[in-house]
Amino acid sequence: MSELTFDQVIFKASHNSYDRDETIGAQLTFNPSHPSTCGCMSIELDIWRHTSDYVPYVSIDKGFFTVAHATPGNTSLSSYFDQVLDWHSKNPGHEAVVIALDIKSSNGGYDNFHDEIDTYLKCYFGEGLIFKPGLLMKDNTKSLCENVIKTGWPLLSSSVLKGKFIFCLSGNDDWKKTYAATNLSIRYCFSDTAMSDSDPKVVPPTSGNIVFFNFHIYDKNRAVWMNTIPPFAKKKLITRTYVSDSETNWTNCIKANVSAIATDKLSNYDWCKFSNSAKYIEKTQYYDKRYLKNKANNEYRTDEATKMQPNYESPDCTFIFEAYPADGENVYALRNAKNNEYLDCSITSMSKTVNDDCQKWRLIVSDASKSEYYVQNLKNDEYLTKKASQLEDTPGSDEVYIINRVE
Repeated sequence: MSELTFDQVIFKASHNSYDRDETIGAQLTFNPSHPSTCGCMSIELDIWRHTSDYVPYVSIDKGFFTVAHATPGNTSLSSYFDQVLDWHSKNPGHEAVVIALDIKSSNGGYDNFHDEIDTYLKCYFGEGLIFKPGLLMKDNTKSLCENVIKTGWPLLSSSVLKGKFIFCLSGNDDWKKTYAATNLSIRYCFSDTAMSDSDPKVVPPTSGNIVFFNFHIYDKNRAVWMNTIPPFAKKKLITRTYVSDSETNWTNCIKANVSAIATDKLSNYDWCKFSNSAKYIEKTQYYDKRYLKNKANNEYRTDEATKMQPNYESPDCTFIFEAYPADGENVYALRNAKNNEYLDCSITSMSKTVNDDCQKWRLIVSDASKSEYYVQNLKNDEYLTKKASQLEDTPGSDEVYIINRVE
């Protein structure tokens, strides 16, 4: 795990961190005895600007920025930084922490926001603890995105990331875009872009100065975002989803290679963890994609439970084989790549999740040289046959499937 780069991991993020029952320090603390409690590598603070005199990069009033959700309030941003730094002093060797600053302000226009927020960060947080965008810009003739795609991120264990903080501006679109376009190589923050979870045309960029992407996800749109988010990981770009407050969304975010899974469910939810030993896991580097073609009728299983078709189409006829080695050799849940639903023992419908053995299937070799298998359900011991909406008790010639990998 120590040799993974920042873009290669999935970690827990706190949504609206200032509004949680847990303290900031508690949210950032991982306890292997209670791995589903907190253990975040990212927090979120909604910020408001209150203009007053300041000396760029020298001094600025604590109240220049406040933290609140719907109204500006009077709690200074520095009071939350104090909590973060107190935790840091007790855990100096921590993994990099992302602090999302959600800009709620719009009054007064952008003005010199870049100097204001950078001055605040330098004065009340400290320059030496911040991982800046410029550290990723190895080639100054290329944009930040081009640099990241080409050379990637440092190792989590490297001195430039260990014990450091990554600030990312969110919220007000105009302000964060202007910030990212204003001498980014010397700036203190990254900026994100809000992305649709329901638009199948969403693709990762190949240029520009944005490398963080924020998705407000809904389960009803999972068939879209579970397909559009994974390509961002392949380009070493960072994705964040919110609000992942159900076990289904949490699990699907992991399968989609989301970088930061933001949730309100920080404590008392057993599913809200990655493992008992670390606050992050490695992204899936390889998806086992295959088709299932019945030998008797030469038709392919599709994203519709009761439909097969004569010609292979992707993603309609592509299935992601999710291995369950604890249940035996060659046992898989078969997730369709188009709708992200699973073949189910009911066979007339598909399942959103893997609930039990009903969504698990055993591949039994018929003829290995021809990639021919029987596909048996673990719950009812019945087999896929040439009819899409039917299972058979006993395997025969109609139950042989040709199963091959696809790109």
